Amino acid sequence: MVKQGIKKILILAANPEDTTRLRLDKEVRDIDEGLRRSKNRDQFEIKQKWAVRIHDLRRALLDENPHIIHFCGHGEQAGIVLESEDGKAFLVDPDALGELFGILADNAACVVLNACYSEAQAEVMRQYIPYVIGMNAAIGDDAAIEFSIGFYDGIGGGQSIENAFRLGCNAIRLQNIPEHLTPVLKENPELKLKQPPIEQVQSDSLEPAPSPTKGIHSSQQANVRAGDSYQAGGDIIIQKPPVQPAKPEKMRTKLAAWLGIAAAIAVLITFGKPGMTFFKHAFEALSAAAQHPLSVGLYVLLVVSWLVISLRSKRHRTLLHHLEKLPEKDRLKALELEMGPIPKKGINAEQWLRGRAQIFKLARLGALCITAIIVLSLAVYYYLHASPEIISIDGQVILDNSPLNNATVTVIGASGQWKTDPDGGFHLQIPSNLDSDSISLAVTFDAAFQKFRHDTTVHKNAAKALQINLTSPLTHIIAGHVLEEGSGIPIEGAKIVLEGNRGSGSTDSAGYFHFSAKGKSYEAVDATITHPNYQPLPGGLTISTDNQISLRKKQ
Repeated sequence: MVKQGIKKILILAANPEDTTRLRLDKEVRDIDEGLRRSKNRDQFEIKQKWAVRIHDLRRALLDENPHIIHFCGHGEQAGIVLESEDGKAFLVDPDALGELFGILADNAACVVLNACYSEAQAEVMRQYIPYVIGMNAAIGDDAAIEFSIGFYDGIGGGQSIENAFRLGCNAIRLQNIPEHLTPVLKENPELKLKQPPIEQVQSDSLEPAPSPTKGIHSSQQANVRAGDSYQAGGDIIIQKPPVQPAKPEKMRTKLAAWLGIAAAIAVLITFGKPGMTFFKHAFEALSAAAQHPLSVGLYVLLVVSWLVISLRSKRHRTLLHHLEKLPEKDRLKALELEMGPIPKKGINAEQWLRGRAQIFKLARLGALCITAIIVLSLAVYYYLHASPEIISIDGQVILDNSPLNNATVTVIGASGQWKTDPDGGFHLQIPSNLDSDSISLAVTFDAAFQKFRHDTTVHKNAAKALQINLTSPLTHIIAGHVLEEGSGIPIEGAKIVLEGNRGSGSTDSAGYFHFSAKGKSYEAVDATITHPNYQPLPGGLTISTDNQISLRKKQ
């Protein structure tokens, strides 16, 4: 419960939907923060009423019986503006409103009408209220907020209403806002004598103000619901405005974003390395598209258009700020003098300017989207038409330590085939976008009227200089006779050795030799024939059974 002697401050806010948007929430928040940190915070209770209608005003005065009444919203020379039942602007008759305060606000010491052109209403209310503050002209949002901060800092600091009023005007001036003469204070000397000064009920304690949330235990904070009242910093009662629930559209957007991330992860997991290869090539295509001359030109156009639109938007915001200081009836005429005839009729100046601001936002977004679409289109083109990098492979095929001529080398999984030259050499060119990092080669060659194939696997990066060593798949008989030159006598014990250790043998008493060797049928091979009594003979044999070799006897 509120302690006896505490002064109530009733804040009434109205910003009908067909009027210019004001930052009333900031004004009320700053008033609340200023009082909560003041040394006399225990002496005030704040009550808030939003979107106030006539019925709400009357009931709030009946229920609260406040000491200070603060109205923030719109005003005109004909009176202040509340809300109608359908949320539209409702202009209140000044005399009727003054009479209502005279009936119900007998406990009020001060009324603050923080609205444009509220001086006339303040003059009427002065008959019933000791102090009434109004505005003698239109007042901007920033000036109105600064006045409230300065005024209630003074009230919370134990100052009189006159000094608090001066602090409010000085707060406007300190911010270099040329509207410090707009607020006016209306006093009723007779009623001032009947109403005790508001500063008399405040504490003289000089203790520093604790944290704004001191006195609220964590359990209390957790149980405070939107729209409830709670105590903070002693006995100030704060009524939290209702918290708007999260919009379904935002929830759907977040859900879609998380689903997209999950889908991307699923693709990577499902496709593994091919998926990573796709993203790699897609990123390379996007990088190439971003550096295309057309893209660079689009960047320049985007920056220029963005700057132009931003300057136009800034001009509209400045114009809107100045229009808010003019009477409602003069704003449209002032706008037409500045911008020319407005094609759309039936709308006010603020609506027209805000509509233009939305168009500028869409134009900026459209320029960004067009640039992104063109760059992405170029990336798709590059991705679909980019030629893969070519890998060159130089190699040699060796069969039984000899170059293999006219063999066919084929890359398994790629088109094309290459023939080896007389030195067994070959030169391959294959695309680098093969699915695997390994290259499988097939070497085919003819031997003994048969085709033979040998498969081997090499890594892409290790295939620059390749040597493929093969062993002959055939085994044939080499046979013949070794005879003495001239006489034709068979030589026993002659030794025959084929080059490369492909085979060897010795002659018998009839000079005959017979052994197996690998090679092609009727292929010429090098051999060495030796005997202690005969001169060595380096010569050639054929892989056959009818070799005739003659040795010359040593002298």
